[in-house]
Amino acid sequence: MKTFKASILSVAATSLLFANVSFAAEEIPNVDSNTYTAPSAVLSEPLPSDSGLSAQAANYAYNFTIKTQERENAGTDSKISITFYGSNGTYLTQSFPGTFEQGDIDTMRLMLPNMGKITKITLRSDGSGYKPGWRPEYVTIDGPSGTSKFTNFTRSIGAGGADAYTTTN
Repeated sequence: MKTFKASILSVAATSLLFANVSFAAEEIPNVDSNTYTAPSAVLSEPLPSDSGLSAQAANYAYNFTIKTQERENAGTDSKISITFYGSNGTYLTQSFPGTFEQGDIDTMRLMLPNMGKITKITLRSDGSGYKPGWRPEYVTIDGPSGTSKFTNFTRSIGAGGADAYTTTN
């Protein structure tokens, strides 16, 4: 009986752990162009059953690869948000915990509404945590309309507190 109870507690703890790992969409208050409109929702894979959206609303795979520079103090523990601007006039913001470590290549796959090719991104740091300055080397996004690569990061993002950096490809 003790083994059964321990198994149930282990499953419950694991479920709670994974429930807290999901990424939440944030609306951004200052979009720098009125040609972009936010989609009604930002969805991660798999589509949550309680989202109120059909699977067809988010049936396009976008694969994101983010490389942090290998230089000293390039990684961050700050919360990072990335706003992706699509060629069809939409944008979305996705937030990530501070797991961008020096020299790491982080990859993720999101199922989203079709945004077209990603033409511009804005990286935001909340400036929190130990060594908040972040130095990305590149961001690559593979989507249904092709690949976009952003490489021209000329400074640390968030080293002095909350900060944003916008770049186009």
